Amino acid sequence: MCRTAIGASDYSRTAYSFDESPEPDPELKKFSIDHDKAYILPTLRAARKVNPELFLFSSPWSPPGWMKSNGSMLGGAMRKHSFAPYAQYFLKFLEGYKAEGVAIDAVTVQNEVDTDQDGRMPACLWGQESRSILCRTSWGRCCARPGANQDLVVDHNYNLWGRAIGELSIPEAAEYIDGIAWHGYVGEASAMTTVHNAFPKKSAYWTEGGPDIAQPDYQTDYTKWAETFNEVLHNWARSITSWTWRWTRRGIRTLGRSVAAA
Repeated sequence: MCRTAIGASDYSRTAYSFDESPEPDPELKKFSIDHDKAYILPTLRAARKVNPELFLFSSPWSPPGWMKSNGSMLGGAMRKHSFAPYAQYFLKFLEGYKAEGVAIDAVTVQNEVDTDQDGRMPACLWGQESRSILCRTSWGRCCARPGANQDLVVDHNYNLWGRAIGELSIPEAAEYIDGIAWHGYVGEASAMTTVHNAFPKKSAYWTEGGPDIAQPDYQTDYTKWAETFNEVLHNWARSITSWTWRWTRRGIRTLGRSVAAA
């Protein structure tokens, strides 16, 4: 199982989307996945060649800046009148990747829906109401139709378990939701069991995290990694995706991404 970014993530060298435009482009005339053709798509094709059963799920760190209240991919919040073009944006991404030989199995609407990262990186706030409206309107019709791509909601920390239950409690939205994407930075893993008990037919996926980033031996403390992952698997998660990085005296040093499927 592997996570890919829809546009720029916090690891990207530049903040980019698949529709770079200084003015609103609701018809997506400037949409292009050309950025990913140089390295990302060839790498994913090579990975699928090694393992044809590789499950790929994709998350955006931000919609295109022109869809947001601040006009930038850095921080800010989604605007409701951008919902329809955003659904089409996802559909064009899925179709474009598939045409390049990389079918995506699942998507999340937003990485970390509850933070704007102080405008320091691609990020976007999504209110629970806004996410639910998107899912039961233009989103469902375009991207998350039953039998099409799986839709995973929240994609953020354990402490948002109430938000997960709230979204799954709306039948028109739950119809298109396969399960919950969880991060392990805030709260307790037992939150996944709380949501499972309320909606046992919905899956749980641990889509980002690792041991305490403040620890100096973050990369090599395998005991802590084992403890973290055991908690995840004992609380109904079907998979573990590690998003690894660490603090150094000079700032943040990237260690790369490693994935463990369960």
